[in-house]
Amino acid sequence: MKNRKLLLIVSLILAMTMAMGGTLAYLTDTDEAVNVMTLGNVDIEQIELQRKEGIAYNATLKEGDLEPFEQGQALYPAFPVNNAGTDYSAEMNDLLYWGPYVHTGTAANGLWNENKLIGALDKFVFVENTGSSDAYYRTIIAFECPEGMEYSEGADKEFMMNVNGSNLFTWDNIGYVEVDDVRYLVMVATYQDVLMPGEISHPSLLQVVMTHNATNEDMKKLGETYEILAFSQAVQTKNMETIGANAALNAAFGEVTDKNHPWKDGVSGLPTKTVKTAEDLKAALAEGGIVVLADDVTVTETLNVPAGKDVELILNGDLSYAVSNSGASAIINNKGNLTLSGEGTLSFVAENPDLGTIPAYATNTITNTGTLTIEAGVTVENGSEGGASYAVDNHGIFYLNGGTLKGDRCALRVAKYNADNVVFVMNDGLVTAKTPAWIQLPGSNASVAPNISVTINGGTMQSTEATSADNNVCYTYSFGNSHANTSVTINGGEFLGGTFSIGSGYKGDAPTLTINGGTFEYDVLQWLENNENKVLYAANK
Repeated sequence: MKNRKLLLIVSLILAMTMAMGGTLAYLTDTDEAVNVMTLGNVDIEQIELQRKEGIAYNATLKEGDLEPFEQGQALYPAFPVNNAGTDYSAEMNDLLYWGPYVHTGTAANGLWNENKLIGALDKFVFVENTGSSDAYYRTIIAFECPEGMEYSEGADKEFMMNVNGSNLFTWDNIGYVEVDDVRYLVMVATYQDVLMPGEISHPSLLQVVMTHNATNEDMKKLGETYEILAFSQAVQTKNMETIGANAALNAAFGEVTDKNHPWKDGVSGLPTKTVKTAEDLKAALAEGGIVVLADDVTVTETLNVPAGKDVELILNGDLSYAVSNSGASAIINNKGNLTLSGEGTLSFVAENPDLGTIPAYATNTITNTGTLTIEAGVTVENGSEGGASYAVDNHGIFYLNGGTLKGDRCALRVAKYNADNVVFVMNDGLVTAKTPAWIQLPGSNASVAPNISVTINGGTMQSTEATSADNNVCYTYSFGNSHANTSVTINGGEFLGGTFSIGSGYKGDAPTLTINGGTFEYDVLQWLENNENKVLYAANK
């Protein structure tokens, strides 16, 4: 049985252009997580709305009558009223008029009459052409339907859907599939007209209902929430005018089947938001979920991921920070669970870093006190002057699975004042700066030994200084607290342009170092008194 907190929607939107030179299958796992991908000028946005309370099923809508679709609603069997019996038909003679909410197509479509049927859920799935090219599009929809329950066009089964039945759409029933051990019915709604730039189409899906046929046993199968997945695709019309929407979309993305659909490798279970402004990005990070950065954005204040929030920020653009700081600052202050993926760069050059010999404040691109994961394709850079300016300042748990950390003096600091756990795991990627990485204890009490774990399995650390054995590609240092509980384990990776240095600093014990693999351009050194050192591991490059 599924285990989820959210109700009806994980929205993933894909916009793509191609010439008629071949056929494309669905994209890889990573690409499917990106809900806007553009080649050329095709760009779409999937929009999901519902009526506000009190708006009738046959209203002429005005601006403000619809609101964003609400997650977390429960689905229960519908209740027929006024002797309606099993009449679940939409009132085609008593239509809802969409007014300002759509820019194209027919004027209306019928919703279920709430004077006859109580319990239907609105879910209006629109698509807007936000690009500058004409587009064909289709929306693939998966309706949850546990084994032993069925969907039907009539009221003789446990579920019904109310869809746009006008000639704007053709509907294809793909059949039942398993996604993350949950059974769904997959349907495809293909828009038969050309969606012009700036237009919002009529919705494909309108409503869902659980009929009176559902039993208590069915409710147990369903669990506390009901889920509908939606995924929209678009392709340019140029060079495809003669073949029409269905053939163009199949040529671009492949035919939708029970084995070729957007969720064949599972779904994330998180809501998705596409943002193009600093204000929207700030709100989306604070709310949590999958956030797609669909354009280059410059922010003028620190963005926060609160404790307890799960966020995947998918870059389809660059994020930069412009601020006249007079203290500690960062583009992102992560206290939650943040993953960075996609393709893009986070960059920060502080206008007023602390240039003191021992800086009083740090100016970071990312400050992490939660859990941070960076994937391939992401670059995090900090070009600030001063001794405390880092691409990532890690005081929590940090997994570097790929991508690049770049700094002027130092790209990565791993540090903690107290005994809370600090973890850095490098599986792949590049860390590069004059001194790429620094494992630091900034406290002043030698009796305190914070727990710090550093594990390097792969990737490259490379110094940008003139190649010399005296440069540090990574080093440990303490301003006071003991490194007795600091462990450094190297299982692989490359260390270029300087030494990997283990030292104790002013006070306390040195870290524990274990080397099981890796390639070293210079000897691994242990600092001793009077600025002397000994070789712990001979260079093997």
